[in-house]
Amino acid sequence: MKTMLRTLMIAVLVVSLCIAALAPMSAQEGYAAEVSCTEQLGFAKLSDDTIQSSRAAGANRIALISYAAPKDHITLAAAQPNHAALIGDARNLSFSGGRGTPENPYLLSTARDLIAFAGAGDSYSRASYRLTANIDLSDYTWEYGSSEESSFNGTLDGNDKIITMRTIAPSDKMGFIKSLGSEGVIKNLTIKASVSQSVTMPASAKSNYTSATEKQEVVGGKADRDADKAYAALNIIGFRSDAGITIADSTGANPGSPSGECYFGLIAARSEGIIENCLTEGSVNLTVSGATILYAGGAVGRATDHTVASVMNKAGIAVKAPTSGEVYVGGIAGEVSRHTDLRDVTNQGAVAVTCEWSNSGDSKPKERSYVGGIAGFAGFGARLQNLLNTGRVSTLVTRAQKGNTSSTGGIAGTLWDGSMNQALNRGAVYAECAAAASQSKLRVAGIAGSSGNAALKNIGSEASVEGRGSNDMDVIGVTRTDGGTTVNNAYVTGRIRGQSPDRRADIYVMGLGEQLPTNNFYFAGTTSMNAGGLGEISVEALANIRPGETTGIYNYCYWNSRLIPFPGYPGLTKATATSKPVDVTTGRLSAAVSVGGQSYGNLSDALNAWVAAQGGGYLRWTGAANPAFDWTFGYELPDSVKYRNRKEGKWLDTSDWAYEWMERADALDIIPAMLLNKDMTQQINRREFAAVAVALYENMSGDRAEARGDSPFRDTNDSTVLKAYELGIVAGKSSDLFGPEDALTREQAATMLTRVYKAVYWEGWTLRDDAVYDAHALDASGVAEFADHRQISSYARDSVYFMTKKQIIDGTGNNRFSPQAMASREQAFKIAVATIGQLKR
Repeated sequence: MKTMLRTLMIAVLVVSLCIAALAPMSAQEGYAAEVSCTEQLGFAKLSDDTIQSSRAAGANRIALISYAAPKDHITLAAAQPNHAALIGDARNLSFSGGRGTPENPYLLSTARDLIAFAGAGDSYSRASYRLTANIDLSDYTWEYGSSEESSFNGTLDGNDKIITMRTIAPSDKMGFIKSLGSEGVIKNLTIKASVSQSVTMPASAKSNYTSATEKQEVVGGKADRDADKAYAALNIIGFRSDAGITIADSTGANPGSPSGECYFGLIAARSEGIIENCLTEGSVNLTVSGATILYAGGAVGRATDHTVASVMNKAGIAVKAPTSGEVYVGGIAGEVSRHTDLRDVTNQGAVAVTCEWSNSGDSKPKERSYVGGIAGFAGFGARLQNLLNTGRVSTLVTRAQKGNTSSTGGIAGTLWDGSMNQALNRGAVYAECAAAASQSKLRVAGIAGSSGNAALKNIGSEASVEGRGSNDMDVIGVTRTDGGTTVNNAYVTGRIRGQSPDRRADIYVMGLGEQLPTNNFYFAGTTSMNAGGLGEISVEALANIRPGETTGIYNYCYWNSRLIPFPGYPGLTKATATSKPVDVTTGRLSAAVSVGGQSYGNLSDALNAWVAAQGGGYLRWTGAANPAFDWTFGYELPDSVKYRNRKEGKWLDTSDWAYEWMERADALDIIPAMLLNKDMTQQINRREFAAVAVALYENMSGDRAEARGDSPFRDTNDSTVLKAYELGIVAGKSSDLFGPEDALTREQAATMLTRVYKAVYWEGWTLRDDAVYDAHALDASGVAEFADHRQISSYARDSVYFMTKKQIIDGTGNNRFSPQAMASREQAFKIAVATIGQLKR
């Protein structure tokens, strides 16, 4: 008994010393020390025996760890509803500073701070927070909130910083924030993610975490939960496992399976609050099974009742949909509804959805998909304004039954009982049904796959729209409407095409849309269909009007003169007097059109005359043959986000890999004045590189270069070019032309740098006598000939192989040098710094 008591006292003493040792340390140091402490206690080398240990956490709260190595899963339970040992008592959280008020927000500067933020509980959910550094969560399985219903109602200012994520805990709500409440605000934040996950969600009335068989990797850390602190215990140990994980409450029971709805958004899974000035980038590959409804977006899964504004998504979104139910996927949001304002947003990422629906045998199947470049579904009072999509949008239905419907649009999959103003789509739109899904319906359009009771104005689609494989499809330039939709001030210029292997398929292809009251529209694209391999057929430029339906709703509409506007035109149907064919190569109308009592024979003039007659609210047009709106669409990133590697007074931006090289160039004082405060990721021209070469010469020689006499070139009198010419570093592209603004090629860069070396170290060398100079020679021995050797200009070959041997300029892969490839400014400084390092004596 005495031995056991002594052992217990020693263990308590060791734990106390570890806790005491942590007290004065920083958050990051404390975390490292905790892991070290647990290793000393034996947790890093757990045996087959069950080990239990406890650690004081805050106000005498205990986290209990239970482990059995041979089992197929790990069960970890919280002895009390306390917060994780990693973060201590939530009442005493201090983060990296601040008091949580709007004037003095909590400061988040480390991964530990974010983990504390995630697990702090409801008492901290209304506080204000501010990021002070980029934070990498790549080694963490991230989950916000102490329960599935946790909402964040505070303010998180990202301060233009980046949070990097790799794994989000499988759940029915997956995102940086699970639920953003009606008072919550997330702003100025970038989420950079590379997420690839599969989630199985058996339908259940109770929502919670994930099934016991779900496999995942846990590395280092994760937020705690109110119901159980399993991952918090893993945080302490620093344990890595590929075993299944079961979440248990304090009784050891599994608290339940997830509900039939799943939400995913890199910023927020669900939102009733404000998301603004945010960027999402990277990639998302999400497979969800078992859910009845899935909402997924680059920024937010589902947004209701508030605002999503000034947001850009660059992340590719690839979703494999559940085998049943409804799917809502968009580049920005899966769904925006209930009077949500979605404005000033841009999507650049590809959006790809695969649906493999089971055959339920239901006479009225419920499977639907809504896929859009900006939003999968928008409606019920939603207001969309100033939108730009440039990413490809696609839906593939691999298995379905008759009656399943997929709506795919460049901006929105479906717009229902909502408005859209100032929207431009430049991303290709594609939907396809595989043979096993040919009975599924496809609605594919440049703007909205389908719509109803919607108002669209100032909209354009410049991309191709294509539908394939279905026996029942609409492929349309603007939208398919079920009634009540109007279009004002719009255009379509892309190719619209439908194809089915069944010659009896119902395929409707058109440039605008049927039964769609429209004013001031032009179509300069092409429309065609192919059913059953019978050949390509050109179809209607405006609408496929069924017999007996009116064309009088299409006013001031202009169409590609090579096509007909309606079926049977001009015998069976006719356009209104205000609508005319247009020569899309010149912009000339077939006949003058009267707008406001004046005649106009040019497309651009006619469009602008209509805009002027409305008295406001409509965008003006520029251009003649193919007019476009005089407007910049979408969200422009602020400089603080666009140029993340900016150094004040030195450069505007540079790539992550190049930052160290730019720092060295600055220390060596070889950044010429003309390149200060420039974007170093952009191409460098010949004049700029001449300036770099002169700075390099002055650094290596210790002499000042001088320009003497007049310029020998007709196209430049730049003093740095003249200095480089006097030194023999540059020559013209011809006897009297230098090409100062021409892009620099790789072989030119190698040649100029080699000439700097010669000018500095080869006594008596001049460019004029280079061919006969024999006092020194370039050593390129041992360098294998590049596969594209013959593409290297003869004057540059010696320099290319010399610089390659000196490891100053590398090949581009596959034993190629790519002599005519362009160089960027940051690449130029890298090789300039390398030249000093390798050749300066």
